[in-house]
Amino acid sequence: MFLDPGRFDLYNFFEFKNTNEVGFLKHLNKNGIRGAFNYFKNQPLIIVVIFSVILLFNLFKIVGFAMFWIKQYKNVPKALWFMLFIIIYIVALTGIIGAARFLVPVLPLYLFIATLGFSHKKIVSVSIE
Repeated sequence: MFLDPGRFDLYNFFEFKNTNEVGFLKHLNKNGIRGAFNYFKNQPLIIVVIFSVILLFNLFKIVGFAMFWIKQYKNVPKALWFMLFIIIYIVALTGIIGAARFLVPVLPLYLFIATLGFSHKKIVSVSIE
């Protein structure tokens, strides 16, 4: 879910005919690296370029998200723990088919936390007594 580039959605957006019913992982699992290479060789160039850019951004988001929880877990306010719970809940609901479109409802929360992961400021929890 966090790495999926949304192949189906990109094909629909660019109005390409999807002649290949199965995706990248099917080719990778069936024929290894050669199958993955052949899969990308048969894709339109614009799709391969966009997949590469999306992969870089997705990796960047995952690193920021992980960095936040590694650096800040002791000082995280309850609201951010609740956001993490919502993200985990959506991931658990979608299960193994967690596609990019299932990330859409929690993307603002995910991006917010990932952005905080690259911040050098400490999160200060304020309690009102």
